[in-house]
Amino acid sequence: MTREIILEQANRLASGQLSLGQVLGITVEQVIGLARVVGGLSAAGRDEDARVFLDGLLALYPKEPRLLALQRALQQAQNSI
Repeated sequence: MTREIILEQANRLASGQLSLGQVLGITVEQVIGLARVVGGLSAAGRDEDARVFLDGLLALYPKEPRLLALQRALQQAQNSI
């Protein structure tokens, strides 16, 4: 990858035109597949691990509605304890 391409992608990332996942070549479908781990961790009582894992996925696609919905569900479940 050339310096120019890197700078262009960095600028598009900073302006919100690209997500980190897109820059890294990770598809949203792959991230959603990984999100299943979050449910498993939560079901096993590993809520902190689930939150950290989800935070990492949200770093890749911070505007993905399915990840945001999962985040809200985890917060609600933790608040009900």
